[in-house]
Amino acid sequence: MPYSYEAGHSMLSAMRPRPSIRMIASLTFPLLACALLGWAALNLAGCGGSGSSSARNYSEATFRVSSRAGLPVAQATVYLVPAGAVDTTPMTSQHVRDGSAESRDEPLEDAVRNSGASFPQGVTDADGLITITGIPDGRYYWFVLPGVGDTEHLPGGTGCRFARDHTVFAGLVTDLTLSSRPSPAANYLGSSVCLDCHTGHATAAQHAHRLGIAAPDALGALQDISRYADFELGWDLFLDAAMPQGGTAVYYSDYDAGRTTDKFKTSLTDPSPGETVYVRAWLWRDTGDGKFKISLENIKNPADPRNGPPLYTLEVPLSYGGAVQKQAYLCRVPGRMGLYPLLQFHTQGNDARYDRTRRAYRDFDLGLFWNDATEELQDPPLDATFEARCAACHFTDYTPYQHGGTGEWLATAQRDPKGAFDIDGDGKKDEINVGCEACHGPGTEHGTWAANPANAGHAARYIVSPEHLSPSRQLMLCARCHDRFTGNGPVGGEAPLDASGKMPLPGIGRHDFLATYVSQKGPQPGDLWSDDLHSRREHQQASDLLKSPKHRNDRILVTCGDCHASHGFATYEHQVTYDKTNATGLLCFRCHNLDHFPHMGVNTGSYHQGNNTWCTRCHMPNTAMAGAGTLGFLLQPPSGTPAEDDDIYYRNDRSSHLFMTMPRKTHPDVAGEKPVDAMPVPYTDACGQSCHDASPLPFLLRLPKLDFARELREGGR
Repeated sequence: MPYSYEAGHSMLSAMRPRPSIRMIASLTFPLLACALLGWAALNLAGCGGSGSSSARNYSEATFRVSSRAGLPVAQATVYLVPAGAVDTTPMTSQHVRDGSAESRDEPLEDAVRNSGASFPQGVTDADGLITITGIPDGRYYWFVLPGVGDTEHLPGGTGCRFARDHTVFAGLVTDLTLSSRPSPAANYLGSSVCLDCHTGHATAAQHAHRLGIAAPDALGALQDISRYADFELGWDLFLDAAMPQGGTAVYYSDYDAGRTTDKFKTSLTDPSPGETVYVRAWLWRDTGDGKFKISLENIKNPADPRNGPPLYTLEVPLSYGGAVQKQAYLCRVPGRMGLYPLLQFHTQGNDARYDRTRRAYRDFDLGLFWNDATEELQDPPLDATFEARCAACHFTDYTPYQHGGTGEWLATAQRDPKGAFDIDGDGKKDEINVGCEACHGPGTEHGTWAANPANAGHAARYIVSPEHLSPSRQLMLCARCHDRFTGNGPVGGEAPLDASGKMPLPGIGRHDFLATYVSQKGPQPGDLWSDDLHSRREHQQASDLLKSPKHRNDRILVTCGDCHASHGFATYEHQVTYDKTNATGLLCFRCHNLDHFPHMGVNTGSYHQGNNTWCTRCHMPNTAMAGAGTLGFLLQPPSGTPAEDDDIYYRNDRSSHLFMTMPRKTHPDVAGEKPVDAMPVPYTDACGQSCHDASPLPFLLRLPKLDFARELREGGR
């Protein structure tokens, strides 16, 4: 039976000792700065409170547990988890799929479930205090489990992700803070209400999470695309015209029923007579009503009734993406309410590529609009809406429903006057992107509490504070969507929904999540390379990190927020908080205190480009693909013919988050594969493009990067 948070309390209650001697003192413990900056000497004065080391009692320590609102938390168990108790047994995706990893996929919580009875521990009193005695010498993570009847607080505690020597906290009073959470009765407010108080987080408007879904040329008040120079390139190809034929033509050819979402090859020029053209799509902005539209013309069967006049025309009220290498267009079918994906623009795509997945556009389910038996255009299935298949991870307060009139599966989101779009047609805008409450929980209770002057100084109640969660619960904030599941929702699909169609609330543990929200627990073999480790598809960053030694070790339990800024204040690509191009900068070296040159020499036999060699180039290869990617190592110049598949190694656009030893050219997905199908690794990417003859590849041919998007912008259409 999967472990649940509620059931875990009764299971653990028998192993809780009564508190011993209580000490009252005051201590400010600057954990985060000490741990993240790699200050190893935490037992020295300045990181542990007052008093000399010779006067400390190293056999006991006192902890004071309070809520984020500064209120004492009683009946909470503080565990000192020996650093060696974290299970670091290697994990593959198969272990995730078959459930065998579930005894070790939550580092601290699994350690407590498996061996907690033997750990130093104690239960807090009414003042939130507990003294733990008889602590053996060693290094420990601390972990706080709220009491059995405590439904407000979440497991974890300030700095629980960092292992410390017992001398750091022995003989002292250490303050630990727990995150609160809303009750099941709480409702959503909308981000504009949150930002009325939390004005410092207005930079979230520039985060890709807030820009995922946008109305072309009509951005919402909380959407700022100024950091993304290529965001509007796809919109620009919807040409102002009075009729479809004045727009940009996209040709669909080379139908392959065996493919999934991209059954057609696309091109911006007519590929006939070499290929059979099935459909021509016209991308235009109607000068009559100002709306973006896609009109489909059946070239294969001119007698198709939908050829009109007028042509089968779909309005495009929203686009999906634009901040990171791709943008899809969500279309409204005549007579229907929902939105249906149809075509995807690639910022880095180029029609000179033979590989259909690397072109300027990629088919995104035109196959659902095509009847292969009659060779006619058709309306797509009613359950193929964006709302049913994709929106759960984007909408804040996602609620699916089946429309009584059309039978389509649609969805609502939290109403917000500064939202990006009116998704339910009630005349009010909605938060159709990831808002504040997607990660902090519904905010009505928090807002009411914080607005009361009597609660001044204790405002941070009834809301989730991610920095105080256990490492696995921090990871789950992102893993709910940056992983690949089959959900339990009413329509199926990848969205992790329960049977009622609701997303898991922030703060959920992985065991509860797997038991309630998904049937498939992670990426399938086809989503990964043959080693069952490296991701081949996008949206699997959390899945990578779960398997990574960075998330399960005896030093620092890394989560997404260690490198990415969720509130949009980081100016580097992908909201990374430090410059990845600084080879000895804080992105990696605040935790990895090593000498750069010997590290390269020992592990590769070379110093490469010296301090110009970024850590991520070797340890985060772009193994996964979302958009078109770019050219990697070339055996011959690109030819645009089938022979090109034997000549081009590609660089994909989503980094591996395994952080393991880099895959080499002897990897079976490289050495034994046709270049076009090979896994991108440093030898066929950064190394091969810049310095190395990536033997057995015979030679390096340098070519300028072909960037279709920039060619459009700088050279015209």
